[in-house]
Amino acid sequence: MAVNAKLRQYQKNQLRDEVLNADPHRLIELLLAGALEKISVSKHYMQEGNIEEKCKHIGLAIDIVAGLQASLNREEGGALAEKLDRVYSAMQARLLNANINNDLAGLDEVHRALSNIREGWNAIPQDVRDDFSNGKLQQENDGNRV
Repeated sequence: MAVNAKLRQYQKNQLRDEVLNADPHRLIELLLAGALEKISVSKHYMQEGNIEEKCKHIGLAIDIVAGLQASLNREEGGALAEKLDRVYSAMQARLLNANINNDLAGLDEVHRALSNIREGWNAIPQDVRDDFSNGKLQQENDGNRV
């Protein structure tokens, strides 16, 4: 048991160090991965009938999705940021509903949607990521900043 506690503490410290040293793109990657992991764990606990742990992990997933939503740059993100804002709100509602109704399909639905978002996020070319991290992203799109 003490070994498991030490392993969890080590993992927590590793994640903290990674977050502290991460660029903005990596932070979103970590949030997406965290939400996906919490949903997977929630599904496991839901299937086991462990209500306390299911609720805890779904709550954490909702918090992470709320963090993703709060990180949106609505000024520069335009229509995409607005759409993601609506998607993240719907995900939070779906997770809450899945929690209340022990709805595995709801967890799967949000997991798939977040996986799709992560896939798109990870497809951003490295040079664009670098420019964004360095504050140099000033592409023109029909005369407007992106």
